Amino acid sequence: MQLLGFDLVVARDVETQELRRLAVVDLNPVEPPSSTTPVQPDLAWLDDHDWAEARRRLELISPMLDGARCPRAVIIERARGAGLDASTLYRWARSYRASGLLRRERIASARRSMGAATFPRAPRGIPQL
Repeated sequence: MQLLGFDLVVARDVETQELRRLAVVDLNPVEPPSSTTPVQPDLAWLDDHDWAEARRRLELISPMLDGARCPRAVIIERARGAGLDASTLYRWARSYRASGLLRRERIASARRSMGAATFPRAPRGIPQL
């Protein structure tokens, strides 16, 4: 958006990419999305470098995800070994837990250890956990 004066702006339509001149009095604030659920990325678009980085991060935070209390000294040591600050690992672990991937991973692990008969496959069109 570009300000043309106190009463006019030039704005780009996000769908058509067209520039339009708009009166400031006609503008409305953008409303936040109705859902606060984070959007999961399409993992099919990740390249090998991104996958390697994801595996590296998961390896670094794995002691924080197993449900047992992990001493801060261990986190600091792991962070230093990777050239990071401990707060980065805590942030990554918090994001991973919030993503819901940890729950899905545990369900998949339980399915493997208990057998598929205990956890039947989802009907076609419904993603597997």
